[in-house]
Amino acid sequence: ECAAAATVEEALELARIRTPDLVISDYRLGGQRTGIEAVAAVRALAGLALPALLITGDTAPDRLREANASGIPLLHKPLAPHRQYRELTMLLGHA
Repeated sequence: ECAAAATVEEALELARIRTPDLVISDYRLGGQRTGIEAVAAVRALAGLALPALLITGDTAPDRLREANASGIPLLHKPLAPHRQYRELTMLLGHA
């Protein structure tokens, strides 16, 4: 089952209904927010270090450094389906 949210607030609303097994977020979100913030907020609400994945098409060095420093795996657009599948299976412990 998959639930989609357009904002950090929507992600939190969904996480209040059902704690996700995994969080996938674009790096850049609306309102100057980042996927790093979204993952941190959902993890804090859940009280768990949920597996997470960031996806970006951004190539700005500062943003890439910030994303890499977060410790959340980062995949780059365009995203090959097999690459995303491999990351997801590793994050969920199915590798």
